[in-house]
Amino acid sequence: MANYQLIFSLAATSLHEISSWHGIFVKPPKKLIRSIESDSSASWEERLSKLPPLLSDIKAAKRSIDIVVPDLWVRSFVTTPASNATSFQDIQSISRLRFETLFDEPANAWQIEADWQIDNPFLCCAIPVAMKAALLKSFNAFTVNSILPHWLNTFNQHSDRMALNNWLVVRDQHFVSVIIFKNKRVENVVQSYSVGEKVDALDLFIRQEAVRLNQVVPHQVYCAGEFAFHAPQKLQQTEYVRL
Repeated sequence: MANYQLIFSLAATSLHEISSWHGIFVKPPKKLIRSIESDSSASWEERLSKLPPLLSDIKAAKRSIDIVVPDLWVRSFVTTPASNATSFQDIQSISRLRFETLFDEPANAWQIEADWQIDNPFLCCAIPVAMKAALLKSFNAFTVNSILPHWLNTFNQHSDRMALNNWLVVRDQHFVSVIIFKNKRVENVVQSYSVGEKVDALDLFIRQEAVRLNQVVPHQVYCAGEFAFHAPQKLQQTEYVRL
């Protein structure tokens, strides 16, 4: 089976072919097939309408695909179960209530996927029901393996090289996702507009968020996406490392 990855960023859509060969400790390499630029303000409906030319080079009869969507298109958050929760239905209800409290949107228009747990806080990612249906329809000739936000795809891709207890920042145009993790488990997700691409602007934002969230300022922050630095940068006690 031929394997592909489609990556939507706010500025472009790119299609990659994933090699079926890889070693035990080596991730499978991928090859860019085609990329098309996009208006960062375009809706997901507009972006999906421009997919057919991008997919025209795929000839394989059996094919699977992983889809990565911009963090701006989804809602990521952590839910803490109530102490009296006893069932899957309980934690589902709590996650829907948490979603509506955080985002002031009706939960029934979103599909919430989660690492469901009844005893511990758990990560939730919500995707618009209409968008997921449209993606599955657009790729009905494929086996769709996953639909992930950009930050989660980045976290999965690089988790083996990140220290246990630090922060990850993923920047896509004007939108930033900050992931706080301990023992490689996501504890919180913070998303914001208009965080600058320079390291000093990022450092200020990180320190403000640490104070707001009552968190210790991290020793390392891993940075992916559009930042104006490449070599590691150290400001005060925090080192900023590009992925």
